[in-house]
Amino acid sequence: MAIVLDTHTHLVPVQSRHLSGVRGIEWDAATEELLVDGKTIGMKQLFRPSALIDWMDRFSIGHAWVSPPPPLFRPHLDAGAAGEWARALTAGLDEI
Repeated sequence: MAIVLDTHTHLVPVQSRHLSGVRGIEWDAATEELLVDGKTIGMKQLFRPSALIDWMDRFSIGHAWVSPPPPLFRPHLDAGAAGEWARALTAGLDEI
């Protein structure tokens, strides 16, 4: 049975120009690891839009709502920094 919409998928737009230079965020392309406030996010599938598309195709998923995963929420940021971070993530996901 085909799934019309998956409402719970995640990607991290690490290649986005919007994420470069954001304080507290470091992308190591050689190891494909993202440091968020000093903590490593190493689930490489999160950094590969093609992996999500392949997964959707494998399970006959027509569409997906994509959001950043919880380790990127950064609840400690003040309102201004949180808004900047949310805009950077959204712009990066829009690029994908």
